[in-house]
Amino acid sequence: MAEALLIRKLDFKKLFFADLFSRIFAYTIVSIFLAIKGFGEWSLVGGTIISTFIRSIYLLYSAKTRLKFIIRKREFLELFSFGGMYSLLRVINYFAQKADNFVVGRYLGVDTLGLYDRAFQIMSYPGMLIGNVLDGTMFPSMSIVQNQPERLKNAYYRSLSLVNIILMPLSIFLVLNAPEIIKILLGKPWMGLVNPLQVLFLVIPLRSSSRMCDSLARAKGALSQNALQKLIYLFVITLGSFFGKRYGLVGVAWGVNFAVIVHFLLMSYLGETLIGGKAIKILVTFKEGLHYSLIVFVVCGFSLLMLRMFIEYAIITLIIEMIVLMVVFWVICQVFPRFFGDDLRWFIRNLIFAVPNTKVRLRLMNFSRMEIE
Repeated sequence: MAEALLIRKLDFKKLFFADLFSRIFAYTIVSIFLAIKGFGEWSLVGGTIISTFIRSIYLLYSAKTRLKFIIRKREFLELFSFGGMYSLLRVINYFAQKADNFVVGRYLGVDTLGLYDRAFQIMSYPGMLIGNVLDGTMFPSMSIVQNQPERLKNAYYRSLSLVNIILMPLSIFLVLNAPEIIKILLGKPWMGLVNPLQVLFLVIPLRSSSRMCDSLARAKGALSQNALQKLIYLFVITLGSFFGKRYGLVGVAWGVNFAVIVHFLLMSYLGETLIGGKAIKILVTFKEGLHYSLIVFVVCGFSLLMLRMFIEYAIITLIIEMIVLMVVFWVICQVFPRFFGDDLRWFIRNLIFAVPNTKVRLRLMNFSRMEIE
């Protein structure tokens, strides 16, 4: 409850410190102390309990929450209806996320399931990190302006554009560098995961874009429509995985990608219905990310052709490639400062203005060639 109040107020600073202090104290002090005393795995359990307790106390104090035992029938029914539908939505979404694992484990074997699960985890990290941040900020923001159509529409389209600006180039980078990523994270014996991982990397932007649509649906209270979309997604991903299994993990990955595309189209349609927008606006949110993706494709593709001929170590190849990519984007920024679109410029400008030191802020502004508006 206290956490929900802070999210509603967009007070993410207190949420950050609640997580920081509770985890530092619980896991670096309590768990280590219990482990030294010989409690074994119970040291982790104790750390988790202490972390949850400290976090709860901090949040209750920060939110200035006064706990009272009062039964109000109307409020209870409203919360029960919303919470019940939201819980159902989470359950359906959980099974949708696990349907492909069930098919792989049932028909391709436990060993293959282990390989697929490892590839899926690697694929999930980039979108999960960025998606969680955007979802955690966009949902309360959209909830606040849900009755202001123009502001809600602008927030929705800008969030979609930012997701694609970040994740479309990243997706191309990951697809091209999948062999290096596997070598670094898992080692050469796991190189059989390269192809299915590359296929899964392709739809990272669509997965996170669907999450933005999901945030909009929750902000508008359209949980029943959202649950219906998730049911269709569950059905399609199960069928896609089932028919793809005859071609191994790559076939399953393509079946999952097809389901992700269908889910994105359904959620996009729901989002446009809720805000009264036009489908063409969804396509426009991909435009800026596509420009940067083409640059990443050309630069990384050419760099990899050269680097793989002369460098054996994957980590060195990856580092050099990232340096080359950053230099290319910096040169473009200096020579063609208007090449970058409005949404990326808005995003960079807000990041720079968040720097507390004025001199550092001005230097960053000059370095990035961003105009102060």
